[in-house]
Parts: sequence; C-alpha cells; structure tokens
Amino acid sequence: MSRLDRQAGFTLIEVLVALTVMGLGLGAIFQLYGTVFEGNARAEKTTQALLIAESKLSEYTIEAYLTAGRKSGETKDGFRWVAEIAEITESAATSPVRAFTVTVTVSRGSSPPLTLQTLRLRAQRRSEDRR
Repeated sequence: MSRLDRQAGFTLIEVLVALTVMGLGLGAIFQLYGTVFEGNARAEKTTQALLIAESKLSEYTIEAYLTAGRKSGETKDGFRWVAEIAEITESAATSPVRAFTVTVTVSRGSSPPLTLQTLRLRAQRRSEDRR
C-alpha cells in the first residue's frame, strides 16, 4: 500500500471524536432552546396575569361609589385574583370625595403573584355627606 492509500479516509477514533463533539454541541443547543421556551411560557403567564389585574383595576374606575372590602374570584384559565379596597383616610364631612387604595393580586399555581395598586378618588354618597 502506498502512502496515499493509507491517508484517504478518517480513522474510527477521528469519527468517534467528531460525533462526540457534535453531540455535545447539539445537546447544548437543545438545552438552550428548552430554556428559551420555558422563559417564553413564563412571560406569557405573567402577561396574562397583568391583563387580568389591569382589567380588575379598570372595573373600579367605572364604579361611581367604592366601599372598603375584599373581593376574589377565579378565571377560566385558572388564575386566582383578589381585590382589596381600603379607605385611606376618613374624609371630612364637608369633603365631596373619599380616597381609596385598590390592590389587585393575581396568581396561578406555583408562579409568583403579581400585584397592582392604585389610588381612586370617589364621590361620597348623599347619606355620607350628612355625617
């Protein structure tokens, strides 16, 4: 055999090393894709929770009168929400408005809860004006 015949192909060791390197590279790429998809799913859940919380806050924007209390519920998608309305200060008898904080917390499964809070000023009811 001449020298050219012996160098015409790859040895078994070279092929195994190349396959090992390629396998490690592909494994790292697949793991990266898995991490990206997991992050996207988490971001989607957070976005859904944010939309639910904003929706609940907007419900209190259109209410003419607020009363302190706590309301809760669950969406079709399995998100649980809790809305807490608290009066900040007792308004003076002559004041036409009362101040409230509205806090909405949305959670789902083991995901960390998302909380939004806002301040709402509302007109006093006529019976409250006479205190």
